[in-house]
Amino acid sequence: MSHQCARPDCQIVAKSSCSGCGREKYCGSVCQKQDWKAHKSICAILKKLPNQLHSYNEAARVIKEILASNKGNDIRVLEHLLSYADNQFGQHVEGRDYRERTDGQRIDNNWDVDIDTLLKISNSMININYRNLSLSPIIRDNKMFPHLERSLNILKPWMVIMDSDASNQSNSLSLGQIDHLLKLSCQIERKMASVIINRNQFDVAEAHCHRCLANARRLGVEGEDKTTLIFEALMTYITLRQRQSDFSGAVTYAEEAYNVVVEAYDPVHPQVQEAAGSLINCLIHNGDLINAGRFAQQTYENLKDRKNGMDQEGEEVANGSYNLADVIYRQEGDLLKAEELAGKLYL
Repeated sequence: MSHQCARPDCQIVAKSSCSGCGREKYCGSVCQKQDWKAHKSICAILKKLPNQLHSYNEAARVIKEILASNKGNDIRVLEHLLSYADNQFGQHVEGRDYRERTDGQRIDNNWDVDIDTLLKISNSMININYRNLSLSPIIRDNKMFPHLERSLNILKPWMVIMDSDASNQSNSLSLGQIDHLLKLSCQIERKMASVIINRNQFDVAEAHCHRCLANARRLGVEGEDKTTLIFEALMTYITLRQRQSDFSGAVTYAEEAYNVVVEAYDPVHPQVQEAAGSLINCLIHNGDLINAGRFAQQTYENLKDRKNGMDQEGEEVANGSYNLADVIYRQEGDLLKAEELAGKLYL
């Protein structure tokens, strides 16, 4: 099996391995020397990940130790950690409740391997790329996609078990495990939906949006986590409908998103403000300037109400001013008032 040179931006096939860790491979001495400063900081960590099989307990210990270290969020370390985990833990045996390693050993700790290890590594890689503002949206999505796909594949059999438990009224999974799976599914499906929307594959994105929202609603524990997951799922649906130019459909999801958060939080909560801004935007694009103006006025008044404790010179109040000014301008109403409100952004 051929490997690409470990130095970033080099596309040449690697010919030799680092003599220290044996894991990173290079096309030649020039690239290895150029990459030494970056590789030096992770070489000792990678040396803990040999190609030969460890015992299950030793492999699990090494992985947890590295994830908890200061290199646990290094994308290069995580790539090797994922490869190491795959080799150490083997594959699921179809129709059996265990994994089998290449040496024939069975591993029964499927939850620990799948959810607490493999999925944790994949999610770390997703989140690192998701938060990397130096990447263009296309490159970021391309880097995230294989890890999102892998994470969904890891989750898939567990979601089947969860649904089977529900239909058969059995309890092979605890309530805590079920809620954990639902939260993970929501987060991963939402990010996958966003990537697919950016690729204009709207039918595929629809399925991811549906699963994200359905699983958010299934969460057993009421509270802020559930509200946030439902809200984020609805906001992703709004993006999909807008990209499809279905502005009426976008309004439906925007209204639901607003109602979800306005019932849970005070009127100046960040999610309420985000939902209001999204609803105003959707109403404008749907040609409903009357209701857009009503929501913009209500939002602005809530922000200006000093009882709500908002910084009157802050960004939130400025955004409220802009939204109201935008609607007034579009309505061809009081242009002087619109100009005055918009001017608050630059004070």
